Amino acid sequence: MWRIVTGVFAAIAARPFTLLRNRMNAQPQLPNGSFKYEGHLQGFNRIMDEEGIAPFARGLIPSIIMLVTCDMIQSYYRSRRNWLMSKITQAFPTDNTHILAIEHALCSGINAFASAAVPMILLRPMEVVLRRLDMQGSGLVSLLGMPQYTDWISCLTSIIQDEGFLSFYSGLDIELMRDIFPLFGVAIISDLVTSYTGPSMPQYKTYRDW
Repeated sequence: MWRIVTGVFAAIAARPFTLLRNRMNAQPQLPNGSFKYEGHLQGFNRIMDEEGIAPFARGLIPSIIMLVTCDMIQSYYRSRRNWLMSKITQAFPTDNTHILAIEHALCSGINAFASAAVPMILLRPMEVVLRRLDMQGSGLVSLLGMPQYTDWISCLTSIIQDEGFLSFYSGLDIELMRDIFPLFGVAIISDLVTSYTGPSMPQYKTYRDW
């Protein structure tokens, strides 16, 4: 229950920054060479002056769904780390400390990859809905040639009906390569560095200990 409560508060706190990020990333350059949103303070002030709090509230429910679900998925993978480590050590039984360190690092890499990739794939429709909702009412809709949506449910159903469900995953492969695959390597390297730069090698569990 507390995860849901913290997820709701986190979504509310992050909502203004997510809205401004999405608009700044999507905005085209104006004919005079400037941009509608040129910075954080100027962007926030312009949104409040032109639209009030409506755009912040419009995408709040998708934001809450994404944050709470993502936190639950990542917590699940963290809780299954020891299980994964037991399977790896049993699949490749050894008493060699260096090989055990590699197996431990591989477990960290797989866990980091899965805990980030799974929510990104599952929550991709909500991410697309949120990005499109954040364009509504800003004047960017006509500039970008986007449809008008009234709420997140109509946005979700309209995309499915007009563009097909697979349209949500357009460009996902690029985002996975950019954001997720590096996590796999970073987790492995950081785990190995921690193992070999400490005062002594950690005492890893072998296949006999699980």
